[in-house]
Amino acid sequence: MRTVRAAVVGCGPAGIAAAIQLARHGVEFFLFERGRPGGLLWNAHRVENYPGFPGGIPGPNLVGLFLRQLEEGGIVPIAEEVSGLERRPGGFILRTTVGEYEAARVVLATGTRPKPWDGPAVPPECADRVHTEVHPLRGLAGRKVVIIGAGDAAFDYALGLAGSNDVTILNRGTRTRCLPLLERRASREPRIRYRAQTSPVKLGFADGRLLVQCTAGGATVDLEADHLLLAVGREPDLGLLAADLLDGDGRPVAGLFVIGDAAGGRCRQAAIAVGDGVRAAMTIANDLDESR
Repeated sequence: MRTVRAAVVGCGPAGIAAAIQLARHGVEFFLFERGRPGGLLWNAHRVENYPGFPGGIPGPNLVGLFLRQLEEGGIVPIAEEVSGLERRPGGFILRTTVGEYEAARVVLATGTRPKPWDGPAVPPECADRVHTEVHPLRGLAGRKVVIIGAGDAAFDYALGLAGSNDVTILNRGTRTRCLPLLERRASREPRIRYRAQTSPVKLGFADGRLLVQCTAGGATVDLEADHLLLAVGREPDLGLLAADLLDGDGRPVAGLFVIGDAAGGRCRQAAIAVGDGVRAAMTIANDLDESR
């Protein structure tokens, strides 16, 4: 079993910031990432509220800068999925798909996962055309994409795809839940069509295309699409946070930190996640110094 003073689970903005700060303090740590480092920034068409980038920066470009900083600091994420977390005297045991690790302090920067969709069943033959994130669709051209949802993500995804594709946004309600500026931008894009009070009721697949049957104002509308993108919300990914890792008030036990988007709430922004990571790492460094 490999032992370190701290472990960070997740390599999005929060986990990356925590790792960089731990390294600055000289705290030996592991950084785990089961997939591609960078988190949901890979989906962002343009990040406009991260200080230091007047005019904004595409999410993937910001990820590239984050990863370059990790590389320059000699920080290499461990490409293993943490499948279990247990308390032990003086720390925690982390179980991965490969082995076990021990750490005195643990940071969960596990982000979010898509909320279950309550729409029609997805036929197996078109499962590879239905997505919950937009980054697999980057580089598409000349395609029809239907996006379900009416929040920031739906409109940001649409703006990112509309340069080379025809995009339809379906909102089952009458009001959008996105920033007004995103809605204004989408309204000026000739290749984005927005439909309110439109709900998918059946999905099919024929001649290489998705068939999306919807109800709209009491009528039936049939749409064709090459891809369907679900932007119906996300929820904290806290599968590792078992009941015995919470205290009597429902907070993580001492030595365990839940940060970034995994901490929940509506304030899920890269800048907030980075601040969470720095604060957690500083707290850990100070805590470990005091416990020597």
